[in-house]
Amino acid sequence: MIDNLPKERAALDALNKLLDDAEVCKRLWEEAGMPLPRPLTALFVSKAAHDDSEAPALPLPLMEIPRPKRPRPLPRGVTHEWIYVPINEAHEASLVRAMLSSTVAHSIAELIMAVSDYGRADVNKGSIANIGSRLNREGVITYTETGWKLREGQNTLEISGDHLWGPLKAFHAQEVAAYRRMSIMHILRSFSGGLQIAQISEALHSYCSWFNTSIPHGQFLIKTDMKTLADKKLVRKIGGSHKWGLVL
Repeated sequence: MIDNLPKERAALDALNKLLDDAEVCKRLWEEAGMPLPRPLTALFVSKAAHDDSEAPALPLPLMEIPRPKRPRPLPRGVTHEWIYVPINEAHEASLVRAMLSSTVAHSIAELIMAVSDYGRADVNKGSIANIGSRLNREGVITYTETGWKLREGQNTLEISGDHLWGPLKAFHAQEVAAYRRMSIMHILRSFSGGLQIAQISEALHSYCSWFNTSIPHGQFLIKTDMKTLADKKLVRKIGGSHKWGLVL
């Protein structure tokens, strides 16, 4: 049901954040040379048991995978550290934030119309008001007699063309996951024979200098990404090799 969509998005956002945090936590424990605590062990052992008994991945050939061509037009203020996601992958709160400014106030009615223009037909006064309450609590916006304004220094998201742009820290977990999936698609274009999950993780970490490795990119998350991309018919399993390739 349409009324349940905000709850479904919130649940997905919470799951992605949980998985991201688990990958970061696992890496920190491993870097400290400590055995994983029982909850982490249970999570990753369960994940391994669920996997398809993937054979050990062969090392990738030494190569630097070039930065993907960034979509045009570029937004104002863009830097090489900014990431981008398609508008249809953006969180409604991010769209609202990108539409606001610190100089001009916007009413809820204006924001509903603007968000609806980006294909969010289910948006309503209640959902926008909830976003505003959260942004206000976080110190991102301020209420005025004529509408909402961004606080100074909070203008960190920009809509340009069909994409939402900004620094990594400004995005929600589901948007970061969308950016990681775009990066995976770009990597697979360099390997016509496909790659295994472990090889994709290695490529992101070691052969993509443009990829911010603070973005969680462990095998568990990448496996989830591949299932998402496969459901969209963008990638496919290649025979019985445990490799993934693009759908041509």
